[in-house]
Amino acid sequence: MLAVCCTGPSGGGLIRGRGLALAALLPDSCPLGKPMRMARPLEQAVAAIVCTFREYAGRCGDKHKLCQAELKELVQKELPTWIPTEFRECDYSKFMSVLDANKDGEVDFMEYMRSLACLCTYCHDYFKDCSPEPPCPQ
Repeated sequence: MLAVCCTGPSGGGLIRGRGLALAALLPDSCPLGKPMRMARPLEQAVAAIVCTFREYAGRCGDKHKLCQAELKELVQKELPTWIPTEFRECDYSKFMSVLDANKDGEVDFMEYMRSLACLCTYCHDYFKDCSPEPPCPQ
């Protein structure tokens, strides 16, 4: 059973899933208390991805989608080293149109996940030929 307490400016909430063996990531402010064991890094990453989307989605309307302003804020605050500093408004518009596969003017969770999967694939490809020791130069 997935139980993740998300907190943030938009209020967050409780996420529950059926039959998932994912440990809870519960901050001190969550009414459910602390998990029985420490969550593994991948469990933490999954919870962070879901909670981050929920934190930014819905400020402009649909709470299950990101409008362009929400996407821009998410990218600027959560991925500041991944976006060039000279990114202009038209660049965000183009980025939005690339992510918005169904062309409804918003980015839903699946479109958001595809973008993160592409980012992870890019990172994997970039570092796959690096030896584990010493770490690759940045």
